[in-house]
Amino acid sequence: METGRLLLRGLTDDDFEAVKHIMNSPHVTDVWGHSFGDDDVRGWITRNRQAHIKDGFGYMLACDKQTGEPVGQAGLLHEDFGFGPVVGIGYILAFEKEGRGYASEMARYLAGYAFEKPDIDAVYCDIRPENTGSVAVARRLGIEEIGAFTKIYREIPMEHLIFRLKKQ
Repeated sequence: METGRLLLRGLTDDDFEAVKHIMNSPHVTDVWGHSFGDDDVRGWITRNRQAHIKDGFGYMLACDKQTGEPVGQAGLLHEDFGFGPVVGIGYILAFEKEGRGYASEMARYLAGYAFEKPDIDAVYCDIRPENTGSVAVARRLGIEEIGAFTKIYREIPMEHLIFRLKKQ
């Protein structure tokens, strides 16, 4: 998959160091509530590779098309916020790549890609309220806030805002 500046591709075991760097960016560890050790990163790569095989969805590595340098991860995700299964959009940037429009570019592209599928009429994002950068991306793209829910992650309740973008 390609956006204007980025190539999005499935994760491989060779992406370990890039994914570890992205997942241990300060804003990521703040939002997720922990740092990501080697086993966490290997598990992340494996789960997302399996999701791509099973569902055709999951996080991908986003690389600058000109330099090949990883800038983050993004993907369509199967989610459930308590009102049934939905298609979500996820995006995670390396801290040094923030503020360059990459997250907006990835999310916009993925929404368009999802809406090419006849069975998808809306996409969703779940974002921690303190993740102001991701909230700003959702709002900038016109994704409306429709509610909130508590996700249990590692046995810790974490409040998330729910955003929805409907197919035009």
